Amino acid sequence: EGQFNPHITFNVLEALRYVILTDPPQAAKMVVAFANLMRYSINYGSTHVPLKTDIGYVRDYLLLQKIRYGQRLSYSVDIEEQLLACKVPKLLIQPIVENSIVHGMEKASRINVRITGRQSDGQISLCVEDDGPGMDDKALRTLRSLLEDETAMPEHIGLYNAHRAARLLYGGAYGI
Repeated sequence: EGQFNPHITFNVLEALRYVILTDPPQAAKMVVAFANLMRYSINYGSTHVPLKTDIGYVRDYLLLQKIRYGQRLSYSVDIEEQLLACKVPKLLIQPIVENSIVHGMEKASRINVRITGRQSDGQISLCVEDDGPGMDDKALRTLRSLLEDETAMPEHIGLYNAHRAARLLYGGAYGI
């Protein structure tokens, strides 16, 4: 089930307060992107959507984060055209992108997020990469353990939900 992180709302409104005064055209873009995000989270329920729709949502999210972080954030999206019609669970990619930005910005002055989608041997691979400092082996083991725990009530609910959705829909070989 897709979940919209309420912190996004507070962050966007806080940023919007300043952008309205300094750059009204940019503020207008923020309002449109934010309205798109809200509409997407409300209208689609917990359904499957075309990857193109989910990526559109991710682009709106990234636009808002770019306005918030400015030069500290750069990003690219490169999805093979034939994959855009594939159905995916709503909000599959955004929590992973959010995780990259939030945790990357904690320890780095600048971060680049790259989203790619490729098809190979009948498999679709969606990848979210960043050039942040990463995590140490212990943190990675802890995260992997959490993702494998079917009874977990994790703090990082977005990542966990994306992982569980992929596992439930596509089988145990899939997930984050």
